[in-house]
Amino acid sequence: MKAFVTGSTGLLGSNLVNALVAAGYQVKTLARSREKAAQLFSHPQVEIVDGMRFSFQDWRDIYHGSNEHARKSLSGDR
Repeated sequence: MKAFVTGSTGLLGSNLVNALVAAGYQVKTLARSREKAAQLFSHPQVEIVDGMRFSFQDWRDIYHGSNEHARKSLSGDR
């Protein structure tokens, strides 16, 4: 399964990414600082993307590439 996480370099986001990886997810994480994210995540299942370089279409493509269940669970939608 795939998940998309924003805010991954913060306390909650970094723990969420690690928990998702432990659960077998491939995680695409959006970070303002690629360097900080790279220090936090050395997992091959984590792809770090630079959040400062995205257009609306890029965001839409990333969102729709993630697992629907994970999007709904993480966003609070049921």
